[in-house]
Order: sequence, then C-alpha cells, then structure tokens
Amino acid sequence: MMRNKIRALILVLACAVIGASSAMAQPIQKPQSGTAISETAMHYTKMVAVDCATKAHMWTTAGCLRTLSESSRVMVSNYMETLEREGQTSFVELVKNNCAASTAAEQGTYPAAAMKSAFIECANTISDVAENSRLVPDLAHYELLAGPILCMSNDRRCRHVEHRLKQFLYK
Repeated sequence: MMRNKIRALILVLACAVIGASSAMAQPIQKPQSGTAISETAMHYTKMVAVDCATKAHMWTTAGCLRTLSESSRVMVSNYMETLEREGQTSFVELVKNNCAASTAAEQGTYPAAAMKSAFIECANTISDVAENSRLVPDLAHYELLAGPILCMSNDRRCRHVEHRLKQFLYK
C-alpha cells in the first residue's frame, strides 16, 4: 500500500511540473499553465536548492532536513488555512496530525530515515485530503515535500529534481 501511495505521489509530481509553474489552492485539476510560482514557494525552493541540492548526497544532512521541515511547516500551515477557509474543517486535524512529524527537524536532529518516513506520511495525507476535499495545496510548495522523497530514496529521478532546483539558484 505504501508503494502505491509513493507511486501516486510521483505521478502527482509528474503532472504538477517540478518547480516551474503551479497554482495556489484551487479545485483539484491539472495546474493552470503559466501560473506564477508563489513567493513562498519560490523562497523555499531557493532554500532547498542551496541546502539540499548543491552537492551530492546532501539530502540526508541535518541542514537539509531542517530546511525541508521548515518548508513543510509553512506549506502545511497554509494548506490548513485554505481548508478551513473553504469550509473543509474536517480535514484540518487529519493534516495537522499526520504532518506534525515532518516539521520535527526544525527543533532537533533526527535520523534521515525517520524524517523521510514523516515526509512520506505527510505527502500521502495531503494527497488523500486533496482528492477528498477537491482542494490542493500550493503545488510548487508541495513538490518541495514530495520531490526530496525521491532524492532521500536514492531514486534515479532525483537527478531531475536536483536539476530543476539548481535552476532556481540564480533567480
């Protein structure tokens, strides 16, 4: 079951375009092409690029995990606000409870495997909530949760994630 969720996550990544254009929370559909990346997503994309993708094997370092946790906290908070604003309050606690661990590295040092597991749990929960609520998070920011899972798993598609992230170093 976990493997199917991860495959679904990767499919979401492929459909959502890694990094370049995404939509803010809207009814679940393909993102509108040409929609500008949010300032928040841009800020964290640059941070993740610097802290996680500038050198090989940085994805499991404390600095990278801290940045990914901070990014996760902000993305999850914004998504919960959207759910609440749109009257989908029944999903807010689910997201909060299943994404809390993904923010742990902001407060301390945790094993990379534990953080990867927390990121997967959070990404899967958000995927389920988006499907059931018909509201998606900021997709560019969600990709900063989902894409690193590939890299932390030593997946060959990480090269594409890193390539896209490095493009943001000079913007």
